[in-house]
Amino acid sequence: MQNKNNPFSFENFGQQNPFFKMFQAQGQQAPRMPDMGKMREQAARSMEAMTQASQVAAEGWQAMARRTAEVMQRTAQNSMECFRDACSSKSMEDAQRIQSSFVSEMMHNCCGNAREVTEMASKAAMEIVDICNKNMSDAVCEWTNCTTQHGTGGKSNGNAGKK
Repeated sequence: MQNKNNPFSFENFGQQNPFFKMFQAQGQQAPRMPDMGKMREQAARSMEAMTQASQVAAEGWQAMARRTAEVMQRTAQNSMECFRDACSSKSMEDAQRIQSSFVSEMMHNCCGNAREVTEMASKAAMEIVDICNKNMSDAVCEWTNCTTQHGTGGKSNGNAGKK
């Protein structure tokens, strides 16, 4: 049970605060206190969304690091094979052809691998943006609906919205 005489309680803040009583004495509507319960709920949802976004980011980074490690391992293996083939070739022309073929293949693979890792990063980034955007949209809709339902919606009195 909450103490009704608690000066720090948000339940009866308007009745105890002389600032709000001044508005009422002049016939004006006192500004309303925000619903702290709803603010707490929204903060919890925001933290949950940030946790989810962080998890997506971590998973994206892990996937990119795994893929990069695979690419580097395959490149090292191909380099060793090229070096072995070039060293065992019968002539200098064969060694140059093997090295030229290797460099051409590596350049082609490098561009493809860079595109693949970039797409992975873009996918993770878009998921993070979607999570944050949904959370922000829900929060804005909730607070605009909340203020218009309570009749505050930026109006100081009942005549402000009438023509």
